[in-house]
Amino acid sequence: PRLTQRSKTVEFRYRELQGVYSKETDTLSVGNGDRVARSEEMATGLAAHYNESGAVVGFTLNQAGELLLPVLEAWPSHSAKDAATVGEGGAPDS
Repeated sequence: PRLTQRSKTVEFRYRELQGVYSKETDTLSVGNGDRVARSEEMATGLAAHYNESGAVVGFTLNQAGELLLPVLEAWPSHSAKDAATVGEGGAPDS
């Protein structure tokens, strides 16, 4: 995966997927680059995006840092300090 960090966003690409995490809004958007024809909220804070044919082409997750921080902290290859960079209110420094 390729990550690009900016002051308020983190952009990434992995194979056909591209995504942006906004620290300002704590929102993660991931998609394959296809044009979005419609979106549908699947659960609170999770929207799926569809193309003209009805195929899923991406999703948006609100409160991403809050929801994903525990997962990142649990990965053996990530420290709490690394995971804290995901969200503004991340884990305390150790």
